[in-house]
Amino acid sequence: MAALFSSSSKIRILNMQSNLSFKKGAKNMYTKVDSTMTIGDLIAGKDYSVVVYCGYDVERDIPKATENKIGSVMGWFKVKDGKIVSDDKTYDESEPVLFFSEPFEKELVVVVDKKFFDGSELRECLLGLAEERRKKEC
Repeated sequence: MAALFSSSSKIRILNMQSNLSFKKGAKNMYTKVDSTMTIGDLIAGKDYSVVVYCGYDVERDIPKATENKIGSVMGWFKVKDGKIVSDDKTYDESEPVLFFSEPFEKELVVVVDKKFFDGSELRECLLGLAEERRKKEC
């Protein structure tokens, strides 16, 4: 199977993944969309060499949103003739989009609503379970 992305695209994806603040000369403003716009609406009839797929928990602001960064990279795919092309995951074209940005020609960043949890909550839960187990064993 041929590689989905060229090595230069992979490098750009990795740079975006580590910091979604875009490089000098690139647009860095996200567009907030109305809740009825989907990924399919954004990509209809278009080609993108890469779409960076990000998740953001709106209710809890996780990961913390800033002026130039919203969400956390969760994957990426190509778009050919308005259709998603991915060799590793299944992406839902009907998924609502919160924000999007086109930082470079033929590149798109989409931010969708995903529920994240704070790691400290998991830690507290696990500590509580461990304490209950210790009490039962004594």
